[in-house]
Amino acid sequence: MIDSKFSVESFREVKINAELSSDLHKQLEADIAKRINTVVEKELINIASQLNELGHCLEVAKPEYDGTNSTFEYELNDFTNTEKPRVHFDTQVCVLSGYQIGVD
Repeated sequence: MIDSKFSVESFREVKINAELSSDLHKQLEADIAKRINTVVEKELINIASQLNELGHCLEVAKPEYDGTNSTFEYELNDFTNTEKPRVHFDTQVCVLSGYQIGVD
């Protein structure tokens, strides 16, 4: 959840400690990725529903999260028939944050 732990003041406090700074940036990246996943997963369910109305029998597989790359993998599968379509896609969220040189 994005809250006060990601305030400007929080980043200023950890600026001189590389490990704490890195941890805070990684937490922000993960929180953003999870928030975006919520939106993407909802839309994927809507897409599956629309395709199912057209005769498919798709189920949304539980998304897999790769924390190293902040990547989610999604799949729509018809587990009843291997000859029907399968939809697979990845999303990647990359948060690039750091400090400008000479700016406090």
